Amino acid sequence: MSFLEFLSHEITIAIRAIVSDSDLTPKQKLDQIYWLNEIHHRVPMRSRSFRRCAPEWIGPDLGLNLQQYASEKLKAAELLRQAIERSIEFANIEAFP
Repeated sequence: MSFLEFLSHEITIAIRAIVSDSDLTPKQKLDQIYWLNEIHHRVPMRSRSFRRCAPEWIGPDLGLNLQQYASEKLKAAELLRQAIERSIEFANIEAFP
């Protein structure tokens, strides 16, 4: 699996963490989930475009998208940071066993 595939999986886990967070109101949960879902949509398409070498879906840099969203949603941003770190770790383990 690639970093982006691991990241997609880890974002799903982050969304589940938001759902089960009793400190957030239903509106806050929905807002955080919406934000993570927007990022989640970009990950598989970015992965697909890299595999196909298809520049039409490269679009804005994924890192810039992540920074923009992270500056707006603190709870989800922390979960996303953790997801990125775990994805890097998993991708490195798989690439360099």
